[in-house]
Amino acid sequence: MMNLLIKHGCLGTYNSTHNDEPIIITLLEKGYMDSAKLLLDAGYPLHKQSQQITSLLPRIQDAQALSFIINELENSASLQSICRTTIRRSLGKNKIQGKLGQLSISNGGMLPEVIVKFLKLESVQTVFTLENEQRVVHQFEVLY
Repeated sequence: MMNLLIKHGCLGTYNSTHNDEPIIITLLEKGYMDSAKLLLDAGYPLHKQSQQITSLLPRIQDAQALSFIINELENSASLQSICRTTIRRSLGKNKIQGKLGQLSISNGGMLPEVIVKFLKLESVQTVFTLENEQRVVHQFEVLY
């Protein structure tokens, strides 16, 4: 469910409504690193929350997840990521998946399928299982 929302242009708001902390921390803390990666690939504004995220790092128990988020905080987004985010945002907030499938190049031809899949975030395979042990609730807002 989470991945579907992300792929269709919805990104978690900066904070969870349950405990007022970044959704990326909740995902990593619960072991959903694939969903956290997808969220970042979709353009989640990690660096706008870097101070708050850094203060919550001790809560992440998984060494791989901790290493991942520290690396993301210390480095700038890749050019690929910036391009994908810019194109997705330029398409607006509604029906983003359909709009991506209709993109064409200047001579009227269609974009190659590999580029459309990249823009649709289909090149990133993830699995997300919602566990509601502590009734963690996240709001989503369309940022594209």
